[in-house]
Amino acid sequence: MKIISNIIESLKDVTGIFYKKTRNAEKQQEIEAQKLHNFNYYIANAFIILLVLLIIDSIFNLSISEYFYDIFEKILNYMINEGS
Repeated sequence: MKIISNIIESLKDVTGIFYKKTRNAEKQQEIEAQKLHNFNYYIANAFIILLVLLIIDSIFNLSISEYFYDIFEKILNYMINEGS
């Protein structure tokens, strides 16, 4: 009888580990969604500012470095992939 109770408790511990991992993954998804929701306004503003800067560069040939194009591309990819 004691062996059966030990086996049952061991199985409970193993399922508890999987349950904790599932809860942590759900919590991580909630954090990512909240982050995206909180910073969406600021990301959109940075996107618009960089877009205007790059348009002005193409019109007046200001010789803006590749760094701004890379940042613009990263922000665009972030917005398309919804923060992941």
